[in-house]
Amino acid sequence: MEEYSDHSPADVAWYPMVPIRDVVIFPFTKVAFKIGRSGSVRALEQALAADRTIFLATQHDATVDEPSPEQIYGVGTLGRILQSQKQENGQIKVVSKVENERRQFVSKTLMALSWRSSDAPQLLMKRAHASTL
Repeated sequence: MEEYSDHSPADVAWYPMVPIRDVVIFPFTKVAFKIGRSGSVRALEQALAADRTIFLATQHDATVDEPSPEQIYGVGTLGRILQSQKQENGQIKVVSKVENERRQFVSKTLMALSWRSSDAPQLLMKRAHASTL
């Protein structure tokens, strides 16, 4: 009989996720973007409070304000936040460096299961064995 535990295995990590509009972010790049949606701001805050790692994935339609998991591409990159600055209009300018050499692939099922409407969007990914393209 298996015992239930709410602890994640050692090789699994949660990463805060920000859906990006109109930009595809590639590995080994440094990119600046602005965020203002409440879920994205919460994801940024979570990343800054932890190890500054964030999952960045492009959404299908830039005009959608609150994209669902089905409206976000399953391929993205893990980036490290270098700088964030709150602007007068309420948006936050973020500078992120993508240091990993591979794009990260996340299945739609996994994205849907890890989506938390009351919290910042997050993805559950294997630390050392994340699927790649």
